[in-house]
Amino acid sequence: MSTSRKTGHLTRRQFVAAGALGSAAIATGCAPGKQGNWEQIQAMSRKRFGQDLELLSQPQQLAIVSELSEQDRTFFELVRDHTMEGYYGSPRHGGNRDAVSWRMLGLPEPPPLGRSQYDLGKGSPS
Repeated sequence: MSTSRKTGHLTRRQFVAAGALGSAAIATGCAPGKQGNWEQIQAMSRKRFGQDLELLSQPQQLAIVSELSEQDRTFFELVRDHTMEGYYGSPRHGGNRDAVSWRMLGLPEPPPLGRSQYDLGKGSPS
């Protein structure tokens, strides 16, 4: 994927697209006993561009994602939702590393929940 010329980092759109593609691989294993759609996506990619999805250029990957959104809306929405949950969710749950999406939006980090909000070195609260 190409990077932004100003900062040398991925743009927000590029990050979300890359996350959606990566999440697609993970999401195929979400339903036990069912064959995932990752094979269906790889076949689409090979048929249209002659190579696996992860080897395509960004515009080619986006073309496959757009086609997927029309052909298998349910799977596309599952991948999109998981991507958004990971990017905008709480870092406590393994996504949104270092709260980057919250900082990007100008949101303060919420106070920690549970035991970590107390200084256990001072003894218990009165």
